[in-house]
Amino acid sequence: MFADAAYLLRRHPVSLAGVLLLALIAATALAAPVLAPASPLATNPGDALLPPSPRHVLGTDDFGEDLWSRVLWGGRIDLLIALGAVAVALLSGCALGAVAGFCGGWIDEGVMRTMDVLQAFPSFILAMGVAAALGPSLRNLIVSVALINVAIYARLMRARLLVVKHAPYAAAARAAGNPPWRVLTVHLLPNCLTPVVVQSSLQSGWAILTAAGLSFIGLGVRVPTPEWGVMVAMGVPRITAGAWWISFFPGMCIALAVMGFNLVGDGLQDLLDPQRR
Repeated sequence: MFADAAYLLRRHPVSLAGVLLLALIAATALAAPVLAPASPLATNPGDALLPPSPRHVLGTDDFGEDLWSRVLWGGRIDLLIALGAVAVALLSGCALGAVAGFCGGWIDEGVMRTMDVLQAFPSFILAMGVAAALGPSLRNLIVSVALINVAIYARLMRARLLVVKHAPYAAAARAAGNPPWRVLTVHLLPNCLTPVVVQSSLQSGWAILTAAGLSFIGLGVRVPTPEWGVMVAMGVPRITAGAWWISFFPGMCIALAVMGFNLVGDGLQDLLDPQRR
């Protein structure tokens, strides 16, 4: 598996760039306590709105907070949001889709109609409503972003399961006396994961974008938490005054993280689908 991954990354330099980009973002986020010159919450009104300089590499914001420190610590929060939201949506959606596709009948109908209700709303509007109902916090932000993606994983898993549950190896597993739960979890689910894994990489980027958007309008985490969307929102009123750096650098981090996840998703599709190698 690792040899295949290394071979495909050599063949796909764009995917390799995505892996390296995400590795760099994750490494700097994990090393934030070492790399950050100050606390992300340390204010110094005397240094407010300083442009990038050797003393403050990315400049400072309205409160004199060092933006380099806040961007580093913000990487931790945004990656946590992406991984947490995708994990919750993936586990919930795959479980619902697997049960619906395997059982069929009224169970399938009930689960799929529920997914129709979730997808009847524009995703960001639904996330806004959930976040507003739950209140602004990191945990509620993860739940809100996860909820809008559950239906995607449920439909992917159900569609794939409807194909593989009639395959010869599934019939052989049933003929060997395996109970239904074992046929589903051991013989069918491992053969349904390719589109789900690829989608999870793509959705990680969208999770960061959605979380940043919710934080931007005040429905995500609150100021002064060093989250990239919050930092962009804090800098917008200062752009016309010439303090472009407050929003620019966290916005660039959002763009790079999303691009990295998208590039990795393309590489995963080639790695996990033998027909595309």
